[in-house]
Amino acid sequence: MNRATLRWLKSLPMREFESAVNSTVEDEIEKARAFHYNNAFASVFTAIHDRFPDIMTGDILHSIACDTIAYINGIEPPKELAERLREQTGFDVYQPPSKSSLNYIEKGADE
Repeated sequence: MNRATLRWLKSLPMREFESAVNSTVEDEIEKARAFHYNNAFASVFTAIHDRFPDIMTGDILHSIACDTIAYINGIEPPKELAERLREQTGFDVYQPPSKSSLNYIEKGADE
C-alpha cells in the first residue's frame, strides 16, 4: 500500500476505515483465489500435455476442459467425485503428494 493511500485511510472515520479495509482485503483475497485457480488449471493441463505430448492435442485438451466444466456443473459434489476417483485409481485428490503411497513415475519412463 502506498503512502498516499495509507494517509487517506488514516483520515477516515472508524466505520469508513473499517469498510475500506474490508473491501481492500476482500479484493486481494479474490485476486489471490483467481490466481491460484488459474495457476492450478494451467499447471494440470501442462502436466497432462507434458506426460502425453503425442496424444494430448489441443482438441483433446479442449475436450478435457469441456468434460471438467460438465463435472463442475454436475450434481455430484466434489467429495463424491474425489471418492469415485480414489476408488477407481487409488489416487486421492485431497492427499498431499508427499504423503501418498503411490509411486512417482519419471517423465518419459512410460515410453
